[in-house]
Amino acid sequence: MIGYLEGELIKKYDRRCILKCGSLGYRIFMTNSALGKIQENGELVKVFTHPYQREDTQELYGFLNTEELDIFEMLITVSGVGPRSAMAMVDEVPFEMIIAAITKGEEGVLKRVSGIGAKTAQKIIIDLKSKALTLASLATSMASQTISEDSDILEALQSLGYTSYQARDVLKKIPAETKGVERRIEEALKLLSK
Repeated sequence: MIGYLEGELIKKYDRRCILKCGSLGYRIFMTNSALGKIQENGELVKVFTHPYQREDTQELYGFLNTEELDIFEMLITVSGVGPRSAMAMVDEVPFEMIIAAITKGEEGVLKRVSGIGAKTAQKIIIDLKSKALTLASLATSMASQTISEDSDILEALQSLGYTSYQARDVLKKIPAETKGVERRIEEALKLLSK
């Protein structure tokens, strides 16, 4: 199966793109945050992929790093979580927060993703807790400690009208030395106003 593709980005759409590899163009479903990081400028793009096949469909899901691919592949093993829901979770919640939410049983973080209800969030936590613990070393200890803070910041920014993509993106840009929810929200708003 295809483990990764490297090629030229031909066209971006909402949550998908066309990647030209040799004389073939692959349609790849990707998160909007990943698509925001790559450009249609002729440069080579490397995308780690997961082929998804059912009786009536063949789809290719792509990620810019192996951590997001790993969490996506874990999520789709849970009954009731399809690839679109898993992609939405990877797009809307930072990798470290997903791992921390699963290992700590914080279903509220998972329920914020559209299409993930309370039962599905509980099922994800129950089914993936042991697997998530093996990935926990990839998540920083700081992210695990600040899961509720970051969750509050994301919620506050979204309540102010910013999209989940904008909120997640700016959260990554807040300097590590900025501590406390209020100070981090202030810093996020400064960054968003630029």
